[in-house]
Amino acid sequence: MFVEEFGKPMNWETPQTYNEKINWEKMNIHDDRRALLADKNLARTWVAERIGEEHLTRHYGVWERPEEIDFDTLPDRFVLKANNGSGRNILVTDKKNMDVPKTIAELNYWMDSNYMFQHFEMHYGDIKPCIIAEEYLEGMAETLYDYNIYCFHGEPKYIWCIKGSHRPECTATFYDTDWNMQPFSYGYPLDIYPAPRPEKLEEMLELTKVLCKDFNHVRVDWFMMPDGRLLFGEMTFQTWGGMMRFTPEKYDKILGDLI
Repeated sequence: MFVEEFGKPMNWETPQTYNEKINWEKMNIHDDRRALLADKNLARTWVAERIGEEHLTRHYGVWERPEEIDFDTLPDRFVLKANNGSGRNILVTDKKNMDVPKTIAELNYWMDSNYMFQHFEMHYGDIKPCIIAEEYLEGMAETLYDYNIYCFHGEPKYIWCIKGSHRPECTATFYDTDWNMQPFSYGYPLDIYPAPRPEKLEEMLELTKVLCKDFNHVRVDWFMMPDGRLLFGEMTFQTWGGMMRFTPEKYDKILGDLI
């Protein structure tokens, strides 16, 4: 997979770049905390204990199988998530128009397929699958930025500011912790237009320090909501599974040195 993406062999003996080190860690680091924090259900408890429930999205329920969900008890708008992977989300904007059989079929597929085999992120194999229902965050992809903070050895270093996350026109740029725009991106096209400095940047960074403590590298994600809430998104140890290119390429080595 690495050769297919980068056109060169993986350096297993002395990994140098960010992507090489991420892939080395997938095969060599065995830390139970990675599985706990990659579990979108269990991570909520871990985060709440450290920074408070006010930084979590509203939670409507958790189920082991989709057939157990009583959709009548859910609000008109909500999000269904599988706890055991990335991109396993169903946005329900109007429950009356929801295709329940199709939804159940998709959830069952996620419950029965192991996300570990997507990019061989081994800690996903230790997650017991379940389904979570959470609040629908209005205008998320259309109007809000994702703030993904890259942390190294317990310190926030770069903020990956993503505009239009998961949409075809998505762009992104890194900023330092003083909100100075950096000339690189990772996976997404570079956003050449400066993003406004988040109103709660300092609070975001302080909370991130609490969560990233004791990890040599982790990404901590946040959303600034129009109602003033600062919401935790997720913690990720292996962004893109270490299978995406930096632009410019030299930053693959620069961020690798930070690990």
